[in-house]
Amino acid sequence: MTRLIEEVLPLSPLQHGLLFHALYDDGTFDPYINQDVLELSGTLNAEVLKLSIEELLIRHRNLRAGFLTSLGEPVQIIPRETVIPWRTVDLRALSELDRQAALERAVLEDFRLPFDLAKPPLLRFSLVHCDDARHILIFTRHHIVLDGWSMQVFLKELAVLYASNGDPTILPPATHYRDFLAWMKKQDKAAAEDAWSSALADLNEPSQLAPLLSARPIPAHTHMLQVSKETSSLITARARQQGVTVNTIFQATWALLLHHMLGEYDVVFGINVSGRSPDIPNIENMVGFFINALPLRITLRPRETFAELLQRLQHEQSELMPHHHIALSDIQRVTGMRRLFETMLIFENYPTVDNRDDKRGGLRISLIGENGGNTTHYTLSLVVTPGERVELCFGYRPDAYDKIVIERLADRLVRVLEAVAADPRQPIGAIELLTPAERDAVLEGWNATSHVVPEALLPARF
Repeated sequence: MTRLIEEVLPLSPLQHGLLFHALYDDGTFDPYINQDVLELSGTLNAEVLKLSIEELLIRHRNLRAGFLTSLGEPVQIIPRETVIPWRTVDLRALSELDRQAALERAVLEDFRLPFDLAKPPLLRFSLVHCDDARHILIFTRHHIVLDGWSMQVFLKELAVLYASNGDPTILPPATHYRDFLAWMKKQDKAAAEDAWSSALADLNEPSQLAPLLSARPIPAHTHMLQVSKETSSLITARARQQGVTVNTIFQATWALLLHHMLGEYDVVFGINVSGRSPDIPNIENMVGFFINALPLRITLRPRETFAELLQRLQHEQSELMPHHHIALSDIQRVTGMRRLFETMLIFENYPTVDNRDDKRGGLRISLIGENGGNTTHYTLSLVVTPGERVELCFGYRPDAYDKIVIERLADRLVRVLEAVAADPRQPIGAIELLTPAERDAVLEGWNATSHVVPEALLPARF
């Protein structure tokens, strides 16, 4: 058996968490299956495409990993060889209407098929031929082997390899994922625990908008919207003026929304950090799973301006940045809290690859659809995708929230974004979430005897 194993690696902190959830949920719905639907336009050589993908799994051996717990400490086993799950679907004989329906079925069937984390590889491909000049590549994988940044590196290298007929020598030597794991092992865990214990001192409970009715995962619902071009542009300009990141603006805005909904000035929610330390050479071109999930605690001061909040938040986060490598379970242990947060803010801050105008090899690749990546096992997550129009995707458990509540929450978030983008110098205590119509309705609904306000309009606990 040992002759079939190329390498045994430890797990990153969040890989530990995803493996725990996969084992605990025991075959139920897995929110960590991701899927990209890629359109391949132009002349396609299917054999070269498959060969190029096979070369990438040789180049980045950790993509062949399976995950075991039977050896005591969880490990990822890298087999010396693996067969890529690959299927071909030919829809060229169908009418255009039937072809689209068949494509949608193929995408959904692939997404719903679960992975056994002990049986690698934890990725699969379906090549769908729609006509002689249009083909669809369905790439489905478990998040535990590939994060969003790595996916972009994977696609960039796939385009280069395909253009060279699958010749691996066209790419520079890869920096291996094990270098990142070795760096992680050298970090000062005690110092990180002290830093997080101090940052979360006296925290009483998570900022919980809705109760979790069942720990058993269920398929999440999503609600998507786009911020206007004007506000999106203003957000970027304000970040530049304040010397902060756009991510910091969204973190502060989410904290304000939680404050208004809960009436609490000390709020905490989960965030994703890239995990890619600049101390590791060529870290930006590594492929694997680097991200980590950590709590973000923000104490709000009503008289403080939004601009001042941004400066303070960025400073507080920079102090914790050297300690982003710690596992969430270790933070829970040192704080004595079983759950630190119930909502998650995910800012997708990585370069995207789209070579629709790149005609190398006669093939153009573009992303036309995706599944997964917008939900977690938490009751509510918000994925922010920057761009000309910022995209907001709310993933929520339907047993904790209903659609109307999420739509109201989304509208209020956009309202806060518009307010702080227009004037970041205003005190945060003066920022208004209700529209004039909502304020009028609240006043009209006020009963001098019972003091009852229409519940659907109140910025209060759901």
